[in-house]
Amino acid sequence: DAGGLGDIRLSAGYRLRQDAAGSLSLRAAVELPTGDEEELTGNGATDYSLGLAWERAPADGAGRWSAYVIAGVIRFGETDLPALETRDFGGWVQAGAGWRVTQRIELLGQLQAASSPLDTGLDAWGGSLMLALGAGIDIGRHYRLQLGFTEDIDVETSPDITFMLRL
Repeated sequence: DAGGLGDIRLSAGYRLRQDAAGSLSLRAAVELPTGDEEELTGNGATDYSLGLAWERAPADGAGRWSAYVIAGVIRFGETDLPALETRDFGGWVQAGAGWRVTQRIELLGQLQAASSPLDTGLDAWGGSLMLALGAGIDIGRHYRLQLGFTEDIDVETSPDITFMLRL
């Protein structure tokens, strides 16, 4: 059992295409080793990821539902923990949907699966399947506040519960 600040993830995206069917974007991220690897709140390494994202959002006022799918690869950094053997690469996929309650508030749901950075042979470290639920609140024209939580639905494969605050 451990608690505390985990690794911090910074991400950016570039829209490649947008039309009536949705938008396609390239996403890149870096995860900084701000967690404590001895407490397993971080891996002690810098990880990089690159992915493609498809998103379908309704035009202003044209609908209440949105959806997205994101898939990518991760380049895992090397950890200093002597007992852990890490993989070089992994993959992940997310799929989610949103429903606008009002023009400013949207309820959100997401499923996410990811391969494990560790090569242990144990089921509990073979990968993860998580469910996230939350809400997005539009603040002005260009900002959105998101609040939510993530729960491991494939028990003991990821942190039991994680809280999210995103601007």
